[in-house]
Amino acid sequence: GAQRRADARRVAAVRVAGDELGVPIFINARTDVFMTDAGLDAEAVPRLRAYVEAGADGVYPSCATISAPSRRSMRQPNGRSTSS
Repeated sequence: GAQRRADARRVAAVRVAGDELGVPIFINARTDVFMTDAGLDAEAVPRLRAYVEAGADGVYPSCATISAPSRRSMRQPNGRSTSS
């Protein structure tokens, strides 16, 4: 939704700022806030994908088991790894 896009824009802005300043940064995006008693909320995986697309170097899906196809879809085109 709108909040996910706004959060992804913040990740992208941090990535651009670091790159422009020549400061090597590692952006780790987390989804802890989307934990429920049953596990990750349905919003978590779309957020992780949005964060990776925005330039996050790693994502941290707290206490989640994410399928291999989902992990592959979260890989960045620039070759940065995602954590799972």
